[in-house]
Amino acid sequence: MKFELKCKKIIDLPVPTVDLYYKLLHYVDDREKLEGIIDWLGSGDFENRAIIKPDDLPRAELFLTHWLREQRAKEEYAPPVIATEPAEKELYKTVYHEMKLVYDYTGIDFMRLKKVDILTFWRYFRDAVIFRAKQSEQGKEYLEKAYNSVQTKPDRAAIAELIRAQ
Repeated sequence: MKFELKCKKIIDLPVPTVDLYYKLLHYVDDREKLEGIIDWLGSGDFENRAIIKPDDLPRAELFLTHWLREQRAKEEYAPPVIATEPAEKELYKTVYHEMKLVYDYTGIDFMRLKKVDILTFWRYFRDAVIFRAKQSEQGKEYLEKAYNSVQTKPDRAAIAELIRAQ
């Protein structure tokens, strides 16, 4: 992933880790978010760290959040969701529920999961959601509804069967 700094230097950045994802999107305070962006832009390269300017930080944040949203929307990373169901009101919001689900599925502890690149993590998460749903009848129904809610092409065989049945 390439990013151009304000000084016109183009740096090659790695896919963000789970730790960086949480620092950017579930940060406790602005310091933690800034630390995450600087760590990502520096990526262990002291030369890059030295030329990062304050103007680079908001641009890098926008660049990364846009890239993360774009990647998360891809089918291979997105967990099954029923598009038409309204979200339930959450009384308390959890932050690490995705990590807990992946831990339960893979057995990889939180400290090691934080070091995994976010694309791999999202694949684990998607698989964990599907695996967990397949364990119950209610979950299987949910997966079927989620699958049907994203279909854009008609099931011609099912339509033909309905017509024949009438």
